Amino acid sequence: YGPVIFCGCGDGKVKVLTGQDKEWAVESESMLNGAVQALSLSADGRELLAGTSEGDLNVLDSSTLCVCRGTGAAPLMATHTSPIQCIAFGLSNETFVSGAANGVVRLWELSHYTVRCHLAPKKGSHATSLLLAPIGIVSG
Repeated sequence: YGPVIFCGCGDGKVKVLTGQDKEWAVESESMLNGAVQALSLSADGRELLAGTSEGDLNVLDSSTLCVCRGTGAAPLMATHTSPIQCIAFGLSNETFVSGAANGVVRLWELSHYTVRCHLAPKKGSHATSLLLAPIGIVSG
């Protein structure tokens, strides 16, 4: 195994690639509902968050890309009414932050599938990048 790359694609596919230089192989592939617009790997590398143009969040096993939270092949939750633009795990696999095209930013707790914080910025602005740091949410 060489380096690993996680790819989110406009056709709804998520792929795990391994290799180096010009030699890359697809190790796993999964199909989600909507274009994959944001990915975040958990701190321990076991889970991959995928946010889609449908506003869905999916929590996948990072090696098999099978849904590891939620039921069956369904997304974990329909989290936003607008496309998800950015997501980021915190220091644990239990918290993450998501940002949508309509400007809404949410802090989630996975163990209870609840929103811990909901931010709605001024009209016309939205986050393009997020970081869940020990001091709070960093948004750009």
